[in-house]
Amino acid sequence: MRVRWRAWRSTSNTGITSLPLLPYSGQDFSEKDSIIWDLLSGATLWAIWKSRCKQVFKGTVTPPVKAIKEIWAELIYNLRSQYDSIDGQFDITTIARLSFLHKWASSPFCIIVNTKPQWQYSPPRWLFPPPP
Repeated sequence: MRVRWRAWRSTSNTGITSLPLLPYSGQDFSEKDSIIWDLLSGATLWAIWKSRCKQVFKGTVTPPVKAIKEIWAELIYNLRSQYDSIDGQFDITTIARLSFLHKWASSPFCIIVNTKPQWQYSPPRWLFPPPP
């Protein structure tokens, strides 16, 4: 299954369009990329909602760097819980976990060592804006 994304592209010179995860207008994405974008958008919206509630109810403002770290942590926790929830008969579980690892092996979320994921809890440096 292939998904077609139409994304808004920034005309400002913010550097955001150079990020490797930005979908360009009219570009086709595989099912894996579609899952990544669904996961990313869900985690981002959740972090925005939590930050909004903190500001409305407690009067605290979440700095952008902290928001990025919270979004990244949400992504990792979601993927880890999906991996940990795979259970059942040994053969089926092994195949399902290997399939999961194959899907996420080339992502920045985990490194595969001896067929087990090592989760990358620190966001990659390219997510943070350069200092002014």
